[in-house]
Amino acid sequence: MSDRETTERVLRGLVGEWTGTGSGRFPTIDPFRYAERLCFASRAGAPDLLYEQRTTLIADGELSHWETGFLLPQDDGSVHLLNAQQSGRTEVLVGRVKPVDDDVLELCFASVSHAHDPRMVATERVYRIEPGSLSYSMQMSTDRVPTLHGHLEAKLTRAVGAAS
Repeated sequence: MSDRETTERVLRGLVGEWTGTGSGRFPTIDPFRYAERLCFASRAGAPDLLYEQRTTLIADGELSHWETGFLLPQDDGSVHLLNAQQSGRTEVLVGRVKPVDDDVLELCFASVSHAHDPRMVATERVYRIEPGSLSYSMQMSTDRVPTLHGHLEAKLTRAVGAAS
């Protein structure tokens, strides 16, 4: 199986709805907890995925973050993640599938472009795919915190009845 075919297989395995909780922190903000709904959808016969992520703060139930975008597999086996966020920020990340063991894979991304948010310097995201669960961590650096620091961590499970 080629790198691209492996990547496409991994992405197809994400299709469906994932829900769970996470926590956020950064040197310039107070820590917080959130609930999340992350949905991946595919088009018949197309290798790309559409995704939508919505988080609400557990403390008050208010919408905290909303982004949508695409995961686009490339011929070399890499994946481009393109997103737009409700704040107006847009981002492009490039990543690869990394096998961890027989049942665990990671999608590791690093940003290559940000727009509409002059504070952002860089982001990295790691999605860990295990049977029945999807967890992730996100690091970022900004104009005020120039080195990468942990920002988000969440653990999600596939919603009952969602595609596998």
